[in-house]
Amino acid sequence: MRHMPTLDDLPPYRRAKLLWELAHFGVAGVDQMVRERAGVPCRLSGEPKPSSPRVAVLGDDGRFHLMSDGKLLCAQGRTEQRWEHTQICSWTETSGGLLQGYRSDGTHESVAHTWLAQAADEGVPSTALRPEQRCQSDNYTVTMHYWPPLPARTAPVRRMRAALVEALGPDCHLCDALPGAMVDHDYSTGMVRGPLTELTREFLQVRQPLR
Repeated sequence: MRHMPTLDDLPPYRRAKLLWELAHFGVAGVDQMVRERAGVPCRLSGEPKPSSPRVAVLGDDGRFHLMSDGKLLCAQGRTEQRWEHTQICSWTETSGGLLQGYRSDGTHESVAHTWLAQAADEGVPSTALRPEQRCQSDNYTVTMHYWPPLPARTAPVRRMRAALVEALGPDCHLCDALPGAMVDHDYSTGMVRGPLTELTREFLQVRQPLR
């Protein structure tokens, strides 16, 4: 019979971190959360892996867009030779003022802007583009996470990332679909486990130690 992971199966540092952050659920509540989520697959495990490399192409809207398999990854659809994009800006009005994104302690509002863009035929390396040059069209999807991570600020981390890419490839070591933007490691030993997307790292805050 397969052992059902519990809170006590977590490393001490992870157990203490969860109990501190989720103290309002109580020990029994956190333990139940661990049990329920231990076998749940990563939310990105179903993301399709492109058969051709992702390249950045310049659009007539002045932004660079990621293209793969003949499609712009940031577009929601196509009309003749133009690609439809949508970008959503959301904010929350709280007692302390306006805050970007959703907050549970205020009134949430959002506005969506849609436009069409035509892309050039020739691509450029996507790693060479600054964030402000990249298309951020994102209709509550994972589009923006398809862009490769920016170079690390320190030389040791840059060398470590280069070694991980050489050994494991540039994509997330778990979902194998999106670029690995974070260097995942064991906080208790310092041992590096592999590259992860930022979304995957957040997803694994509870589940990862049980895999």
